[in-house]
Amino acid sequence: MFDISHHIAKADDPYPVWVQEILALPDMARLFETWKKAKGSNALPSPQDLPPEKLVFCMPNITVTEYVNPEHIRYRLAGTDVISRLGTNPTGKNLFDFTPDKYQKMLSAIYIAILTRPAALVSLTSNSLSTGIIAQVSGLHLPMINHDGTISRILNLHLPRDPRAYDGPSWHHRNRI
Repeated sequence: MFDISHHIAKADDPYPVWVQEILALPDMARLFETWKKAKGSNALPSPQDLPPEKLVFCMPNITVTEYVNPEHIRYRLAGTDVISRLGTNPTGKNLFDFTPDKYQKMLSAIYIAILTRPAALVSLTSNSLSTGIIAQVSGLHLPMINHDGTISRILNLHLPRDPRAYDGPSWHHRNRI
């Protein structure tokens, strides 16, 4: 099982270089500052603290997800660029409908860790798109208090990087005489 505690930086540990690079991206840095300002002296912000007008700068790449149970993480909101990259609107659907089976337990454990600590998470993932392009996505995942006071929502910012590789079908060319 994946142990997230090895991937959460301690106060006296330097962050890995790739985390620093992701947090230095303008939209990532701005969202993190907006989130911290919205929470103020509270442990976490609520959806009312982060209305869409505060997130206009990054809305196309935002998702809001809600942990329902270990087998169900619901998309509550998906930005237009996320919908375009997925090829469908995931709002109201289970995140695991878009996640290979072999990663579902790990993803559930990550969500539980983010919500129970609570802790922000920076991620770098690779996705194989239907076009064969292997794309990397930088992510910032920030816990929020739900309308009923429970900690079950995560505000996610997904910023695609330049494609890393191509893993499409192999094409063979034969010269015919």
